[in-house]
Amino acid sequence: MRSIIDSYKKTGNLHHAYALEGDRKTAISNLYNFFENDLKIETKANLDFYFNEFESFGIDNGRELQAQASRKAVLGNMQIFVIAFSSITSEAQNALLKLFEEPAEGVHFFIITGSSEIFLPTLKSRFQIIKLKSILDANKALADDFVKASKGSRIKLLQDIIENKDKQQALDFLNDLESALYQNKSRDIEAFEAIQKSRDYLRGRAPSVKMLLENISLTV
Repeated sequence: MRSIIDSYKKTGNLHHAYALEGDRKTAISNLYNFFENDLKIETKANLDFYFNEFESFGIDNGRELQAQASRKAVLGNMQIFVIAFSSITSEAQNALLKLFEEPAEGVHFFIITGSSEIFLPTLKSRFQIIKLKSILDANKALADDFVKASKGSRIKLLQDIIENKDKQQALDFLNDLESALYQNKSRDIEAFEAIQKSRDYLRGRAPSVKMLLENISLTV
């Protein structure tokens, strides 16, 4: 976040699209402080400010965002779009790619997710990526420790997530785990498929966080 603030104070300009990696609540809190204190933008009852959260961002969500962004600003000359999600489909990424290729003047996007590794390279290249280091490093450290641990001891590393039955934290962990495996140059297709299936189940109505993470501990 510091880099966004410093750059804006120095140039008075914003990049058209940012991807913020890290804890969602922290990212949202930091962004809102930036908008209100530095940009002097109201985040409530402002027709030029858009915020939404999704478990999975799909093609219909991408089309809605395109429609929203095509409208002219109502109250000023700047429009802010803040989108948070845990995963995004390839179809939705292609829709965003078209949107970001020719960004309208004064329109700025802030995308919040656990890891920029979920983006296709073509879309990722359009972002200025901001890593919330302290939280992101802790999350990646958990995924790295998990990969290195024996299958019998892995589940102990995930006890906090399991006890809290935290779906979002479980999804964030799976994203970090996928990233850790990529960085370790893993070619275990079954492991990546197991991670994707677990994410799909977590987005269901009443997933068992415990069962899914236990399965991942034995499968990956």
